[in-house]
Amino acid sequence: MSVQFPSPQSAARFRFLLYAWRSLQREAGYQGLDPELATATETFVAAVDGPVLTLYGDSWDWIDQALVDGKPLRDWLRQQEVKEP
Repeated sequence: MSVQFPSPQSAARFRFLLYAWRSLQREAGYQGLDPELATATETFVAAVDGPVLTLYGDSWDWIDQALVDGKPLRDWLRQQEVKEP
């Protein structure tokens, strides 16, 4: 899945947010996440090329359960222009 952000800095910040969320979840033992979804969070990779963030992984179901400031990460992505499903 690729997402177009307004700027390269915005794409890089979102990538940082993804990896920071995963690190916090890992430290907390993935409490509250389904075990299969917890495994999926360990396999994703996020790459930035200019303003485009590309997410690689087998499953993105976990992104609906990933909350930042009480808001799912998917909602943060929906605010951007999705280039490909």
